[in-house]
Amino acid sequence: MRKETLALLIVAGIAVVTLLAIRKPWYHRREIRVYFQNAKGLRAGAPVRMAGVDVGSVVSVRVRSDLHAAEAVMSLRTPYELSVPKDATVSLPTEGVLGTTFAEIEIIGASGPPLENGGVLKSKESANATELIFDRVADIVKLAKQKPCDTHSVGKSLTSGAGGDSQSRQ
Repeated sequence: MRKETLALLIVAGIAVVTLLAIRKPWYHRREIRVYFQNAKGLRAGAPVRMAGVDVGSVVSVRVRSDLHAAEAVMSLRTPYELSVPKDATVSLPTEGVLGTTFAEIEIIGASGPPLENGGVLKSKESANATELIFDRVADIVKLAKQKPCDTHSVGKSLTSGAGGDSQSRQ
């Protein structure tokens, strides 16, 4: 009787393990590549976000001299099915002004078919907040050199968003 019970438990255990192996994985995984002209300090382990939600992490970042670009490999891992359109883009914002760089998959306006595992997305080069601040400071210095006595026009140009190009547009 004990041998029959033991055999039944072993068969039941094998059935459970087989069902778990056949069943869908607990997490949906996908690997994506993207190529940047400038990786802006992106590092392995950085978060990957989509619509502001963490959906994975950067696995590796390396220079591809044959392509004259930096290649970033990202691993997406979610407990739900995640469809990334082929025409989505990836940008590299920073967390705050001086924070770390992360990858943001931008899906607004993307409507293409789903990207397959191992697929490549296009990069979207964008200025981060620090670059924008430095550009604005450069505009202030340029305007101050052009009109050192007229601080009113410098302030007016900056508040209107014209920056250093206001003189060249007129």
